[in-house]
Amino acid sequence: MRSTERELVYVLQVDYGNLLQAIQESCQEMGLQAVDSFVAKCIQLYETTLVRHGLMLVGPTMGGKTVCYRVLQKVGALLAK
Repeated sequence: MRSTERELVYVLQVDYGNLLQAIQESCQEMGLQAVDSFVAKCIQLYETTLVRHGLMLVGPTMGGKTVCYRVLQKVGALLAK
């Protein structure tokens, strides 16, 4: 590619309507508050599971790692119905 040429990058807009609703319901059932930052982390973990065969959750103690994957586990059960 020459320096005068430019590549176009297309960003896909993903509709997470059903996923967001299921995250909200799961949090409510588990007695959790669905704070925007936590919901974003759940979506990030979900997206990671779509493109990886295995993953490891790392972070500080009491950072929400276990709760995040448990919420996603419940979300999967809700969306499978």
